Amino acid sequence: MKCMRFLSAVLPSVLCVLSAFAAADPDPALIKARQKFFGIENVDENGRIAKDKVIFSWATNTTYVASLLGRVVLLDSYINRPELPSAPIDLRRTKILPQDFIDARPEAIFLGHGHGDHADNAAYVAKWTDATIYASAET
Repeated sequence: MKCMRFLSAVLPSVLCVLSAFAAADPDPALIKARQKFFGIENVDENGRIAKDKVIFSWATNTTYVASLLGRVVLLDSYINRPELPSAPIDLRRTKILPQDFIDARPEAIFLGHGHGDHADNAAYVAKWTDATIYASAET
């Protein structure tokens, strides 16, 4: 009887601790976006990027998505003519959309300056990813 009382008191705590260590299901959008920018060979099944590499991926004319030792950052956030959600998507100019930046989940966005040709999507991406924006004091 004492054993049953002990188990009924301890078992829920043990299960809570073990559930904290359980791996969450990987996000397919995260994996797809990171593979798009960094290559299939550099992204594991959970969307993590090798920590022993530095990878710069050109996204658009002023924008790079970079993996620095496994941490994803965005260098500028300009997309040449991204289509609005209400219009049909025209991929003739670029195959990159603001959602691709969001799905890659950058931790930080570094802006060369605050003009639209470098910063137009920064606030939008930061809102949906909790990325921190770092901007140059120069304009």
